[in-house]
Amino acid sequence: MQWILILILILVLCITLFTIQNATIIPISYLLGRANVPLALVIVVSVLVGAILGMLTSMESIFRMRRRLKQKEKELRKKVQSSKEREPKNTD
Repeated sequence: MQWILILILILVLCITLFTIQNATIIPISYLLGRANVPLALVIVVSVLVGAILGMLTSMESIFRMRRRLKQKEKELRKKVQSSKEREPKNTD
């Protein structure tokens, strides 16, 4: 538990230093206008949007794999059940 706290503190420190070093205000032009925002904010938002898009694109393959896994588990259960039914019963 202490290691997690230490890692969180290190991460917060790194983010704080990053923000201080990239505090320059830059102009951003977008569809509806223009705004002046800190460079650190632009970088952080860009990274977050990229991470979210990456997760969304990988979700399709994850769902496909889960569906296939459930199908294979169902097939395996049927095979195990049928093999149990075919086993000769030992009556000693």
